[in-house]
Amino acid sequence: MKAFGKYISKYLLSFFAFALVLLIINILAFALTFGGIVFREYGSASPANMLEAVAADLSASSMSEETKQELNSNHIWAMLLDASGHCIWEASLPKEMPTQYTIQDVAVFSKGYLQDYPVFVRNTDHGLLVLGYPKDSFMKLTGNYFPIRAIRIFPLFITGILAPNRSLQYRIKP
Repeated sequence: MKAFGKYISKYLLSFFAFALVLLIINILAFALTFGGIVFREYGSASPANMLEAVAADLSASSMSEETKQELNSNHIWAMLLDASGHCIWEASLPKEMPTQYTIQDVAVFSKGYLQDYPVFVRNTDHGLLVLGYPKDSFMKLTGNYFPIRAIRIFPLFITGILAPNRSLQYRIKP
């Protein structure tokens, strides 16, 4: 019985060491692959942070030069729309971009893109702030809804996938 205990503990220790090495390799691979993207896209130039910064610096007629420089250095354009859809002011607005919008236009682009530019919108006291990022910089998922039945059944699906895999793992011996 002692030999069996040694055998099990030896392989159990090997398994945990292998699992730890695998975990460290996966963390390093993730950090090297996505680290720069995550820190850049979720840093100070992220849509949420830029909307917050510009909205805090906003006035009815413009924004500070410092904020304009920040937008320019990140290749972001901005415009402020009044309640009737007229552009009150803009910063680095592309030439092809219109300066008058209907409520239907705003409803469509506020969830996604404006002439292939990913746009992010925030309602302020001065009007509707629109920030546009370079084309192909962000992918916006406009269909952001799921049936509640699908969400409720998802854990059962995962369990149904993992259970047979786990039982097969024990049947196949190295």
